[in-house]
Amino acid sequence: MDPGVHSIGIPQDRFDASRLQIEGAIGNLSSTNQQKIACSRAVRAFVDAKESSRSSSVAASLFREVEAVRKKGLDAHHLTLQNLRYRESRLKEEVKLCQNYQCLGLVKLTDESHFIFESSSAGTKPHNHSQQLDMLKEELEKRRWLDAQKSALQEKLRKIEAEMKNRHSILRQLPTYLNAAQQACSPLSQLILNTDWMQRTNANHGQLPRALSLIYWQFRSLVSAGVLSPSTELFFGQESPARARYGDLVIERSIASLKVSFHGTLVVFRTLPSMGNIVVVEPSDGTLVNLFPGDSGDKLYTTAMAWRHETVGVGKNALFPHNVLGRPFSWAQWLGGGGTGTIAC
Repeated sequence: MDPGVHSIGIPQDRFDASRLQIEGAIGNLSSTNQQKIACSRAVRAFVDAKESSRSSSVAASLFREVEAVRKKGLDAHHLTLQNLRYRESRLKEEVKLCQNYQCLGLVKLTDESHFIFESSSAGTKPHNHSQQLDMLKEELEKRRWLDAQKSALQEKLRKIEAEMKNRHSILRQLPTYLNAAQQACSPLSQLILNTDWMQRTNANHGQLPRALSLIYWQFRSLVSAGVLSPSTELFFGQESPARARYGDLVIERSIASLKVSFHGTLVVFRTLPSMGNIVVVEPSDGTLVNLFPGDSGDKLYTTAMAWRHETVGVGKNALFPHNVLGRPFSWAQWLGGGGTGTIAC
């Protein structure tokens, strides 16, 4: 027992004893001497009672402090108990959720329709063993298929990694190849003409057809390389458009033209935009006919125009209106980028 709590009873006994002495002294007031003695005893007993009352008050204060400490400890234990009970309820809920969790794989393996066991003196035996074996075979086949898919994907990944490694190697060597190509082409850089003049020409004469631009730069390169005479003149022009009927189609010639002068002979190149920018050449007389064997310039020989013969209602052997539009020579198509092979063919 707490000593502070035990000390509360001591002032209480003193108080009771003092009270009895006061009552006894008051009862002995019959004589004078006895009255004096009784009064003295009463006073001492009263002082003793007052002291015991004070001690009782101090002991009561101590008891209240002890009670507060005990109450605080009790509240702490109560709060701890509530927390533990809450944790217990939560754990029970988690256990219940785990018990009620439906796993499809386990349900498949432990399906009661596939596994029914009977109790016997020899132990437990499966009721339908063949169904269990079939299910296990199916599972084994699926796992083998997945393993094959995994191997195929791994092999594909290795091939892709090897290809990427090869491409990275080529990209790392690309600057070396580009430098080698630049050094190999450096002797030709002197033969490449400045394009400023061509840009100014395009600004003055409008957007030129690609075929005429290509023919122009080929002739300029031949002149610069010394293949053609330096007296060869090249210049662009614009003229009124010319029209002619070819089958059921009306063909209009471009207004832009490229004129080339060879030792006084003037050759004019134009295009037919409605026929896929086919190049036509003037003079349209027999001056340039059979410049290459078999190239008379009176028919369309390009494969790109083969389908147009049927759509425009023109026979394959129909003559082209060269007297109005010019002659579509095969060598002119080759110069304009519309043919393949060599110019001799």
